[in-house]
Amino acid sequence: MTTILTTTLPPSTTLTEIITNSSGVTSRVALANLHTELLKLNNVGGISVEGNTVATTINTVNVWEQVAVFGTNNPDNGGTVADHTNDHITVGATAIYHASFGASVLLPSGTNKVFEFEMKTNNGVISHPNIHTDRKISTSGDVGSLPGIGIVSLTAGDTVELWVRNKTDNANITFETVTLSIIQVAIT
Repeated sequence: MTTILTTTLPPSTTLTEIITNSSGVTSRVALANLHTELLKLNNVGGISVEGNTVATTINTVNVWEQVAVFGTNNPDNGGTVADHTNDHITVGATAIYHASFGASVLLPSGTNKVFEFEMKTNNGVISHPNIHTDRKISTSGDVGSLPGIGIVSLTAGDTVELWVRNKTDNANITFETVTLSIIQVAIT
């Protein structure tokens, strides 16, 4: 019979003895900086805004515009950096991530406008169509909610942004509330 001993250790602890069998023989393993290794699975970050009244300008129909209204850095960790000043999240480790956005949007003027929303990386250079949604807003003053959720492979140093385009015309849209976040789910 094998007994596994567990304990809570300070982050800088190096484990060398973790298993003792019924004969009292201890197996030695070298797990240097266990805390550091576990943090590699802890890359998270997000940016958000609540109560925004500034419209995102749509300059041209069917042309993507970066959503640039974020005002808060949500928690980040593991080398991932939330940066609301630049309206993006910088990825801390090459890995697979659960990425999501959610928003409450207002149509300031016009009727029957169709907007697309998509997570993109590296200043809009790389598209992630699996983290995408469309939304029709019928009347000026209407508020609608929208989600975008998916799994994506990201590289350390990538920037993650939210982009929008109006498929109908160049009417603007207001993101009253919006959140963009990534959570590492696997190592690649």
